[in-house]
Amino acid sequence: MKNDDGSLRPLHFSRSFELPRARSVRKARLYVTAQGCYHASINGQSVGDQCMAPGWQSYKYRMHYQVYDFEALLETNGANLITVDVAPGWFASVLAWVDGRRCLFGDELGLLAQLHVSFKDGDAKTFVLGTDGQWQCQCSRITSSEIYNGEVYDMTFESAPVTRGEAQSTNSRTNSQAVKVVSFDFAKLVSPNAPPVRVTEAVRPVSIFESASGKTIIDFGQNLFGWLQIFELRKRAGHVVRFRHAEVMENGELGVRPLRHAKATDTIICNGETLTN
Repeated sequence: MKNDDGSLRPLHFSRSFELPRARSVRKARLYVTAQGCYHASINGQSVGDQCMAPGWQSYKYRMHYQVYDFEALLETNGANLITVDVAPGWFASVLAWVDGRRCLFGDELGLLAQLHVSFKDGDAKTFVLGTDGQWQCQCSRITSSEIYNGEVYDMTFESAPVTRGEAQSTNSRTNSQAVKVVSFDFAKLVSPNAPPVRVTEAVRPVSIFESASGKTIIDFGQNLFGWLQIFELRKRAGHVVRFRHAEVMENGELGVRPLRHAKATDTIICNGETLTN
């Protein structure tokens, strides 16, 4: 699905599964990669601490995959839900400064994943769940997400499920649709040869002030790579909050001229409810 500006809309993949009852889990691992950047969760809790995975690479020739241990996230009653959000990332975002070219590696976001769960009772049989036609897919509140242009988070849109109960709700079933299963060259899969991107620190603003044009400037005192943490935000339904990012000031205002065509803007469309973290 594409937005009006031609960008690919991020997708929310989900699959519910049940483990054999009355069996203790010995080890659970998730092997995963994506055409785009992904964030995986089990029962609403993040799997691992990596960011922007699988990272920047030449998708036509190789795809890095990640491996996560997640036994601590499994429900003991057998009912579980895995969700994976996939955004364009380097796979399909605008990467050229001049002509705004998108989809340099492809025009469809994709997910490849496999879960392995083994048990403590000595049975050599392992529970295996892969990406197949049983998965569901739908759009989420993140309606746009690109490397140079930032994200749009629309709170007025129906929230995508992150727990099994939410996945079974009427609204979720109505909004979900079956995935399209495509062929894949598994020979392209390689393990990463560099450390992953992780959150290493939280940086607080050194000053907050109003510019001559009336804009609120939030100065973090350094150039950095990261994203904003919004502790709490509540505005009337339809109210739009925008955060524009830049590296320098220019004539007392945010210096966006060096960004060329990059929007570097995060947008929140409010729905009257409180947004936290």
